[in-house]
Amino acid sequence: MTFPNWFSITARANFEKFLTRDAGYIDFTKPIKAVQIGVFTGDATDWMIRNLLTPQGSWVSDVDTWLGSGETAHEGMDFAEVENEYIRRVVLAHTESKAVWNRAVKFKMTSNEFFEQNPEWLRYNFIYIDGDHHTQQVFDDAANSDAVLEMGGVLAFDDFTWGDGYPAGTTPRPAIEEFMSEYGERYETLGINAQVWLRKIA
Repeated sequence: MTFPNWFSITARANFEKFLTRDAGYIDFTKPIKAVQIGVFTGDATDWMIRNLLTPQGSWVSDVDTWLGSGETAHEGMDFAEVENEYIRRVVLAHTESKAVWNRAVKFKMTSNEFFEQNPEWLRYNFIYIDGDHHTQQVFDDAANSDAVLEMGGVLAFDDFTWGDGYPAGTTPRPAIEEFMSEYGERYETLGINAQVWLRKIA
């Protein structure tokens, strides 16, 4: 089964712009700790393993229920197959190195459950929000991310322009705008297009 590669369509250019050594926003001299909320088949994970999580001891926590949603884009998809594709692309494709194998940790749960069990001391350098698109959940994911994002860390939202004209409460944009309004003094804006990229400065 062929799955859409939404990462290449809307995200790859931003990942390459803001998460490389040359960009200077991420410190590559120490282990990098990342969280990805909403994983799908692991296209972003694969990119991070190859390009971001290169310092020894780096990892990404991949958080997804692999149950799908009511979104039109998910209609007709077998999410057991989506999860199997993630396992094939991320788990099996990187077994040649134990160091690489350890760089992606799968959490099959909701983002709320993930943040609830996160140790109080653990902070992250990069958090990517691309999970449940309902407005309240996106805001909750953003607020929970802010609490565990270290100073200088990067926070990115996918699908800022997704779902224009959809019913109120079902799209990310109002949540992202509310977060930027309430938390904006803590962040500098790195870029806004189909996504929003922020860096924590206070």
